[in-house]
Amino acid sequence: PANSLHTSADAMKCTLKQNGEDVVYIDNVFLKMTTVGQELPAGYKSSERLVPSEDKQSFVRVELFATQNEHVSWTTDSSCVALADVRVRCTRSETIEVTLQFGATEILVSAINIKTDEAVEAKIS
Repeated sequence: PANSLHTSADAMKCTLKQNGEDVVYIDNVFLKMTTVGQELPAGYKSSERLVPSEDKQSFVRVELFATQNEHVSWTTDSSCVALADVRVRCTRSETIEVTLQFGATEILVSAINIKTDEAVEAKIS
């Protein structure tokens, strides 16, 4: 299911230059995919669908973080630790699906553009 990032995201809007134009994006929102203390058997998968937030956006960047705290809204919280960073080409009319697959010793991260089937993977050991 698609998620709406609604917790005062306007406060975290940032701007970057892309092809000489200002592009607005939302930064540092923590979207929970598993819960602290949740038992995850090997092979367990957690997925979320995301869409670009701006019309001129050409990719979606997903930064993955972990925390021991149960209630975190922003990745800037001091308890958050960066684990991985993936980018997938994706326009405003497209959707990506990010999946975490938990193994015995690692987590496989995959992000796929649903329309184009372009995929990016990363392993967290």
